[in-house]
Parts: sequence; structure tokens; C-alpha cells
Amino acid sequence: MSVRAVTPADADSVRELWQEYEHEVPEPEGFRPDTWEEAWKELSGEVGYLAEDESGAVACAFATHPEHGRFHITLVHVRSRARRKGIAKALVRKLVAELGAEWVSLDVVSSNQDAHAVWQHLGFVEVEKLMAARTDDLRLD
Repeated sequence: MSVRAVTPADADSVRELWQEYEHEVPEPEGFRPDTWEEAWKELSGEVGYLAEDESGAVACAFATHPEHGRFHITLVHVRSRARRKGIAKALVRKLVAELGAEWVSLDVVSSNQDAHAVWQHLGFVEVEKLMAARTDDLRLD
């Protein structure tokens, strides 16, 4: 397993991983998913790493550049065949070493309990909840 910085030439590999992630963890109802073009425009401006094995790309991680002592992880996806091998941890370790901020944050969809467990195991704690409702379902009487 090797981990290296993402380059513009990796767009196809990242797209495959991103599409797998989007399929596995779809946007909640009421949220519009990004198109690949929108996602790549954002990701290509961030710091990214790709994990590869003998078969090719198995994982990626992206994060914003630090601002006010904190960077934000925007995407981590490990293919199912490569999970539980420490790859997500290795990718986060690379981001921490590269970005050198005091704090790191990320978002996790509430329904993604496997991700919650991984992030909590690595030391992340919940600091905020985003709530949503269909306007017709609001009780405003």
C-alpha cells in the first residue's frame, strides 16, 4: 500500500472513488448532490492524497487548507475491499502532517454509523448538529 499526493492526472481515479462514496452515502433528502464537475472543482483546490495497492486506487482523502488554526476534511473514502486495514488513519495522518493545523474537523451524515465509529475511534467528537425539515412538515401553527 502506498499513499501519495493527488495530481491533476488522478482525476479519473478520484472520480471513481467519489462516485462510490456518493452511491454508498447519498445526500439526505432535501439536499442536492454535487455533480462530478462541481466536486472536482472544489477537490482540486484542496490538499488530497490517494492510497493505492497493486490493483490501483483504493482510497482518497481531501481537506481544505488551514484557516484560523483548523482544516476541514471534505472527503475520505476507502473501497470496501480495503477497509479495516488502517488506510483512513494513514490518509488522515498524511493530512495532519501536511497541513500542520492545531484543529481538524469533518462532517458525517447521521445515518453513516460506520463512519461515526471510525471517526470517534480516531478521537473526533461531535460539536454541532445540522437539522433539516420539509417546510410542509413544520409545525408552525
